[in-house]
Amino acid sequence: MSEGKPQIYDILRNKRAFSHMPEQMFSKLIQAMKPQRFRKKQVVLKQGEVSSAIYIILKGKFAVRVSGKLIYNLTRTGDIFGEISFITSDVCTADIIAEEESVAEVISTEKLQEIGGMEFYIWLCRVLAEKLTRTSKMVKNN
Repeated sequence: MSEGKPQIYDILRNKRAFSHMPEQMFSKLIQAMKPQRFRKKQVVLKQGEVSSAIYIILKGKFAVRVSGKLIYNLTRTGDIFGEISFITSDVCTADIIAEEESVAEVISTEKLQEIGGMEFYIWLCRVLAEKLTRTSKMVKNN
């Protein structure tokens, strides 16, 4: 268990995105996290701008909008956003807006690079593949 942050450990450890992450890597990730609160309607990430972190939802609701159009809402504890910009070292592909008072754990790109390693990037690819699959199903059903 990650020292100093047992509540965050317990909240996230069994969530889908983290359930297969090796224990040592998960502990490093937990230690790198900083909690951040967001006001209703606060823009967290802006499409076309560079992001300096990834975000892991603890509670709340975040809208994902591309060119102003709602694509979907992120509401599940453990959902991640900002990872595409981290992987590509490019600008954000969507706006992320807090739809209500929300809380997320934030990990800076510098801390993520320190964690790094092949296992970490494989984990991140799994997260991205799952998100792509979910998004593709939503587009197909609309």
